[in-house]
Amino acid sequence: MKRYFNRSALTKLDVRGAIGLEHLVCARNDALVELNLSGLTELITVTCFSNKALTKIDLSGLSKLTNFNCEGNALTAIDLSGLSALTNFMGKDQSISLMLAGDTTNDWSLAVPLNNPMFGEATVSYANGVLTSTNNTVHSTTFTAYTGAPGKFLSGTLNFSY
Repeated sequence: MKRYFNRSALTKLDVRGAIGLEHLVCARNDALVELNLSGLTELITVTCFSNKALTKIDLSGLSKLTNFNCEGNALTAIDLSGLSALTNFMGKDQSISLMLAGDTTNDWSLAVPLNNPMFGEATVSYANGVLTSTNNTVHSTTFTAYTGAPGKFLSGTLNFSY
């Protein structure tokens, strides 16, 4: 079974009762803030891109999910734990910025849980749970971080404001 929810005025989408749903597409819903897919054990593909207000998604219990595209939303966290079948994840271009707090020593920092990330910008570093920039003219950097799963990495772009 496949369901499409595109270009609508939805603010929340809860399809937990759609037992047997295998493919879900909900894209370009500018008012969609929350997507609850928990417990949809047959779901294989979720495509939920360009929902500019989407800040929360629940994927718990989606043990058959193999493809997940959530590009271009406003997600601040995505819990992929328990998604053992996931082989294709696309999550770039989230419309959030990290606010780095400055001090008088020209270091701007924010506590962020990452797993030994590598950055494209030399003035950005990470140690002991704190992300630090030594240059407040740097507004973005690419990053790659190990996820803890064999062969699985998270990469993207971090945007900063000071």
